[in-house]
Amino acid sequence: MNVIHATQVKAARALLGLSQEELACMTGLSITTIRKIENGEISPRSTTMSAIRTAVEDSGWEFIYPEGIRRRQDSVVTLEGPDSTDLFFKDMLDTIRQKGGEIYGSLTSQDMFLRSLGAHVKSNADRLLRLNELTHIKCLLSEQDEMPVLLPSYQFKTVSKRNMSAVPYFVYGGKQVIVIPEGREQFSYYLFNKATMAQKYMAQFLDLWEDAIPLVIHTTEKSVCLR
Repeated sequence: MNVIHATQVKAARALLGLSQEELACMTGLSITTIRKIENGEISPRSTTMSAIRTAVEDSGWEFIYPEGIRRRQDSVVTLEGPDSTDLFFKDMLDTIRQKGGEIYGSLTSQDMFLRSLGAHVKSNADRLLRLNELTHIKCLLSEQDEMPVLLPSYQFKTVSKRNMSAVPYFVYGGKQVIVIPEGREQFSYYLFNKATMAQKYMAQFLDLWEDAIPLVIHTTEKSVCLR
């Protein structure tokens, strides 16, 4: 087994948007061990390297010799370009129809939620309403907006920014989707078809959800109703 270097662990954690604490949780290692590996203070044992390698590969990436890291082509679907959001919501609807389950989203704000509907707001809003008939949708936000989204059966809660994932994501149907803003209404989506990865992110989401504060919706002239 090739040795995993400190730079690779740091790069993997940055690409996945994880804190040292989150990586420790995913690998079953201590935060101290992760910190010492990244600082080059210790050389990881084979069992430690295996735990880190498994967590990274389950997240859709892989270490390459001698000190690199790359996205695993067999487990990631990339949605880019002007139709990326339409394709993302279509995948979400198709997946829930096939597999069921709830949808979990970690976003910055409701403004980002609205922007994530893309250029074809009506068709994607219709998909969201159809999803609402099939499942529950829970979204964590780090900001309270002045322009709430009026979807009474959707659940929004807020948490402090320091507890939020650095990268927006969704989890549904055994998939975990990383959302990368490319502009005001343009996003790229990376769909990871790894059930173990989705389960870990879902567990982290639900831990935050338990203590999050329900979003207070005040109906104003700026309110947006998607129905």
